Amino acid sequence: MPFLALKEDPNDIFNTIKKKYYHPDFGIAIRYKFMVDTTVGDEIFVDFKNNRKCRWYDVLSNSLVELGYEPRITRDNFGYRVYHPLIKDYKTSLKNKGFSVIDAKASQPTLLWMMMKERKKRDDNYFKIFERNIYFYDYLIQELNLRDKAEAKKLFTEWLNSKGYVSNPGIYKLFPNATNFIRNIKQKDYKSSASLFHYKESRIWINDLLENIPTDFAIPIHDSLIVKAEDVNFVLGYCEEKYPDLKFSISEIDEFFKHKH
Repeated sequence: MPFLALKEDPNDIFNTIKKKYYHPDFGIAIRYKFMVDTTVGDEIFVDFKNNRKCRWYDVLSNSLVELGYEPRITRDNFGYRVYHPLIKDYKTSLKNKGFSVIDAKASQPTLLWMMMKERKKRDDNYFKIFERNIYFYDYLIQELNLRDKAEAKKLFTEWLNSKGYVSNPGIYKLFPNATNFIRNIKQKDYKSSASLFHYKESRIWINDLLENIPTDFAIPIHDSLIVKAEDVNFVLGYCEEKYPDLKFSISEIDEFFKHKH
């Protein structure tokens, strides 16, 4: 029986296609069931054991073992996020122990801009934020008279992921073409947007950055990487070279979680 692997449809970023293949070593499929399209319930079978042939899996597994954790690693079926034992207690376990965090400022707002550029769907107000290197949440605060970054982040999340309700409808008028772009993603189901953005982030942070990272230690926390402090500038340069559109930053563990971008 062949594997059915998730692939992006090259003609439509909002859809996925299923591609059959067989295990190169065993000639059979070792099956692990995932729900890929949460709106229609398509099932695929992924060779989960074969993840261990991926470098990202080895880097994460060895890093967990080095820290004294059992390398229990899973991926969810909604956006292919990776989970491991440190997800629950990294804030305290790694504090003041020589680790730093690399993440991207305004990650999902920037990802939306990147996706729209790729699809040649321009929104002048939205695009100028990134073309002029303006911090996205500061722009929302100013243009919509919001109180602070927390309110701005909440509004963006509502706009991107909700059924339609947002706490400040001014965002629709501020970004009309971006609003239509998001609505197109949600045509089948409003959850499609959250699923797609998690999937896109996972492709960047796990399947690319962690897979090819130039060190042997790294711990992914969804849209960030925890690395050893002595490696952080080296890894930062690598991330910036691979994704120049993303604005990466470095934080210490405690400061990062006080002021998450």
